[in-house]
Amino acid sequence: MENKLRAETSITIHAPSSDIWEAITTPEKIKKYLMGTTVTTDWKVGSPIQYEGEFNGKKYKDKGEIKEIFPNHLFRSTY
Repeated sequence: MENKLRAETSITIHAPSSDIWEAITTPEKIKKYLMGTTVTTDWKVGSPIQYEGEFNGKKYKDKGEIKEIFPNHLFRSTY
């Protein structure tokens, strides 16, 4: 039997969409709120997205794929 885990989340933030967009697509800003994580991608649909860093002395590298991206409106990826 194959187990598939699927998790979805959404959040409403009361701020201009341009500010939110900058926060989720600017690697330097991502580092500030995601514990120093380095994000690597070209921000295009179908492209890989990688989150890399260290947490509690243990290195990690998480990967996903950009599924949808509409500037200042929607960002959807796997993780």
